[in-house]
Amino acid sequence: MTKPRTRSATAPTATTIVKELRARLDADEDNEHAVLKAQVEFWDKFRPILAANDASVGLEALDALALSVLADDDELPPVLDRTVVIVPHPDAAVRGEVPAHPLFSFVASPYHGKRPSASGSSKAAGPAKKKQRQLRRAPSILQNLPAHVSAKLRVDLEKLEQAAAELGTVVVRLAYRWCGQRAWYDPVEYRDLCLAHYRIVMQFRSVFLDCALYAPTTKANERRKQKLNAIVARFQFLSRNVELFGYYGFLRLIEKGAHDNLMWLGGKAAKHSASAKAAKADHDEDDVPAQEDLATVLRTNPSRYKVIIGRILDPSRVDEDGYASIPELLEQTHALDPTRPEHLRLSNRALARVVLDVQTSDPPYPNWVGNTNRGDWKKLLESEDLQATIDEVEQLLVNDKPVAVFNQKPFQDTEKGEDDSDYEIDGLPTIRPPTSRKTSVNPTPKAAQKKKLEHSGLSESEASEDESSDAEPDDKPSDKTLKGSLYESSDDDDEEEDDSSTNDKASKEAAATPSSSSGPKTPSPSDDKGRDKNLG
Repeated sequence: MTKPRTRSATAPTATTIVKELRARLDADEDNEHAVLKAQVEFWDKFRPILAANDASVGLEALDALALSVLADDDELPPVLDRTVVIVPHPDAAVRGEVPAHPLFSFVASPYHGKRPSASGSSKAAGPAKKKQRQLRRAPSILQNLPAHVSAKLRVDLEKLEQAAAELGTVVVRLAYRWCGQRAWYDPVEYRDLCLAHYRIVMQFRSVFLDCALYAPTTKANERRKQKLNAIVARFQFLSRNVELFGYYGFLRLIEKGAHDNLMWLGGKAAKHSASAKAAKADHDEDDVPAQEDLATVLRTNPSRYKVIIGRILDPSRVDEDGYASIPELLEQTHALDPTRPEHLRLSNRALARVVLDVQTSDPPYPNWVGNTNRGDWKKLLESEDLQATIDEVEQLLVNDKPVAVFNQKPFQDTEKGEDDSDYEIDGLPTIRPPTSRKTSVNPTPKAAQKKKLEHSGLSESEASEDESSDAEPDDKPSDKTLKGSLYESSDDDDEEEDDSSTNDKASKEAAATPSSSSGPKTPSPSDDKGRDKNLG
């Protein structure tokens, strides 16, 4: 920075100082004015950020202030001589809400010339007017983008929103669809589970989308909090499933059944977070990829960036970088560790059902149960604190009483947001049960038959009849979904076991038997016609 120079009161002007500073920089061959050059370059890059919105006012005053600071001249003091209003980039704008006020929020009745009686009127007062409900809206994926984000990234996200708008919907409803999708359970038979499922998806699917994209944001702390809330809600929902169907039964339904991607498997820890480092340490022999900022991916791995953008509107692939299976999710999130806080793991009753299944029979697939000699599995199977709950759950199962308890209010139309999907139409859920598939006619191995008989309590003849009925091929599913992608078997794709002949039977037997359905699924073609605001 140069020393102040003495000038007359009339000599120094902004124009003169600008010319002097510019001449000084142009003639600087020995890099004598490197500091001044760096300051000018910084302000030159910062000005477009301040001017991102045409509604901003008084930016010239900021230029004058910066000039006076650089000039370091007593005749041009650094003073902000007028009001400056800086408005953020239009894409970062958020719809505001009118604050409550005791006077201005009150809408007075028209005056009719008579005062109401102090003692009250003889006529009964009419019902109070309901406050107009503000419907929940799905946030734009451009909403919290920083102003300096790459132009390509911004354009690509705008294209996603445009593609959704052309179909009369929003991005989140295409990425995480609901209406017409197939669950792993019968939503009519398990209405409580269906309602809990609907609520978690509607409340958090914008968070699911944030985690799938992981775009740069100006509200990183808020995103972390929302992500944690979604993960906690997922633990609760997983607990209800395990309590209802049993551990093996739930896995058989969700990993071996013909259904769509209605279970959120995303939400892995960010690359540089403590959780990601802990996951790496706990699974050093496994590849545990973590989430990385989308702008970083664009800069360092353009081909992977293209894949991420290209799959966002495909519900079968949107969470491809998430957990590969439910067992992997449970192990990497430490949901099976009974010593963790209750909101960061499965419920005690769900853990009890896991213990009972593992202690009663071998897993139908080896990857369903991890190493029981170390880590969370060892803690779970040796936990003394869970013993009382295990005894309680075992007694409930013996008495044919429900283990899962749904303490939730009935569905009300008023809880549906503007961009939420319909919960039911004509009294029936808008999601469907899993579809039947052709199953293998290969006989079940003797060892597997023996385990199955021990667990189900069937006689050998009864089991034989049951298996023969299971082996009958079902009709191919006629329903269609986008790209038709189904959950694939996690392991042992060459190993096939008999599946139930109907979906109702599969759901009912899931809580009692660990038997698995057939191997690889055949995708059905897509059929996206008739998409409108009710899509997803």
